[in-house]
Amino acid sequence: MSVECYKGFNRFLNVFRCSIMTNYEESPNCDD
Repeated sequence: MSVECYKGFNRFLNVFRCSIMTNYEESPNCDD
C-alpha cells in the first residue's frame, strides 16, 4: 500500500471514529 493511500485511509478512519464520538467538538483529531 502506498504512503498516500495509507494516509488517506487513516484520515478516513479518524473521521469515522470522530463521527461516533460523543465529545466530537473536544476531540483534537476532528480538525478536518
